[in-house]
Amino acid sequence: MPRAQARAYPAVRLRKPGTARPLLPQGTNTGPCQPVERDHALMREILAVLWAVRHPVGITTRGTMTGRDIDLIAPMAAQGPAAVPISGTTPDVGLARKREPRAPAPRRRLPVIERLARAGIPVRIQISPLIPAPTGHELEAVMQTGRHAGATAANCSPLRLPPEVSALFREWPEVAFPARAARIMGRARELHGGCHCDPRIRHPPARPGPPGPC
Repeated sequence: MPRAQARAYPAVRLRKPGTARPLLPQGTNTGPCQPVERDHALMREILAVLWAVRHPVGITTRGTMTGRDIDLIAPMAAQGPAAVPISGTTPDVGLARKREPRAPAPRRRLPVIERLARAGIPVRIQISPLIPAPTGHELEAVMQTGRHAGATAANCSPLRLPPEVSALFREWPEVAFPARAARIMGRARELHGGCHCDPRIRHPPARPGPPGPC
């Protein structure tokens, strides 16, 4: 199939009557604007298709490339179906470098928030994951900084360590904060009743009984 036809096909499918149009989140598992995006503009093509059919989209990112696509996101936001949560967990440059060594520094994300806000695009500060010991005390500072840059909302998700990532994360404080590693992991377990990951965290009303399997 020619490339032009391949690009048009998703838009044709999404225009079908009765097609459900829930918010399509981008970047919830991994950043939607990886370095390869500079050359291939895959995210931009996705946005173009979604704009063609007026499909709601949310773009969660800790990068700065979203500013490139304001011309697509702004008209979508004007009609309601677009928002951009910007990930930010600490204003501390040194700590950010330890936590996100390949992501733009926090101060580089603020101009992007300002540009998006000036274009009328709703921006939310995504404080996730909040790690109790290293970054918990910075929650208000992150929210205030984002608000001054133009963000209108914020949400916070505490650290969760499901089995598939628990062992990997435990290596991080051992390397980054060897003197505080035990305290960091202890506080993380306190969030979940002594477990690394309580599956009930997504359901705020507490149920009786011990936490689910770790």
